[in-house]
Amino acid sequence: MHTLIERIVLTPDETSPNRLAIELYGDLATIMNLASSTGPTRVDELVTSRPLDWFEHNVIGTVPLRYPGALRRVYPGFLQIAGFMSMNLDRHVNAYVKLFDNLIQGDSESAAATRAFYDEYLTVMDLPAEFYLQTVHEVFQEHSLPRGQLKTQGCPIDPSAIQRTALLTIEGENDDICGVGQTEAAHERVPMLAGRQASPSCAARCRPLRSVQWTPLDG
Repeated sequence: MHTLIERIVLTPDETSPNRLAIELYGDLATIMNLASSTGPTRVDELVTSRPLDWFEHNVIGTVPLRYPGALRRVYPGFLQIAGFMSMNLDRHVNAYVKLFDNLIQGDSESAAATRAFYDEYLTVMDLPAEFYLQTVHEVFQEHSLPRGQLKTQGCPIDPSAIQRTALLTIEGENDDICGVGQTEAAHERVPMLAGRQASPSCAARCRPLRSVQWTPLDG
């Protein structure tokens, strides 16, 4: 995670961050959020209700010998997708039932659209245990960045130092992972941005939209 944060240089005397073009989904909103009390979701409640060692002992596995990366400790992809699907299991079951109906009725276009969605949705990869556990601790449990406690290479990261990089946040009203208000909370951390440079937006009745986009104003 610190490698990611290092791409956002937040010291006021440097100009390079103003030329960055970074688009991050989901977690940056939580990184910027002060506490899960802002639009808490089931994900926030789960992560904050258990100590870090619970996650290390219950969701971290070891890559088997017959696979590349053997013996590495990871957060397995199959656990990720199981967690995602369990939050809206009825919706996914209904989607597959509808897919079957479309195939029977010869509606190949609708069936192809559903298949394309799940081809992407079900494509997950194992995460290194170090990255996963650090994210759980620093982002969800401690909210280190907005509290001024997150450092990279020994230097504190200060979002309030951002002066020119435009900030656009988008969130889905019914999103299960990033609750309403979490991406908008990022704007409270960048007071130096003028109104035209910072704009929050919430997509009504929408589930999958959640992002924080950092785009350059010039060059």
